[in-house]
Amino acid sequence: MSFAGASLYPLWELGRINGALSELANMWNEQYAAKEQAERDDYYRKRHEQRGES
Repeated sequence: MSFAGASLYPLWELGRINGALSELANMWNEQYAAKEQAERDDYYRKRHEQRGES
């Protein structure tokens, strides 16, 4: 029985690694989206200032 448990351990570890990588990817995507939105907002603000709009 211990051999069966030992053979499942790598699969369990792969599941943990997959979960951790998914969480990391989600965090990166959130930060990237926030950065893109801030850059877009800054671009439109500067564009409105150049046109003399309020």
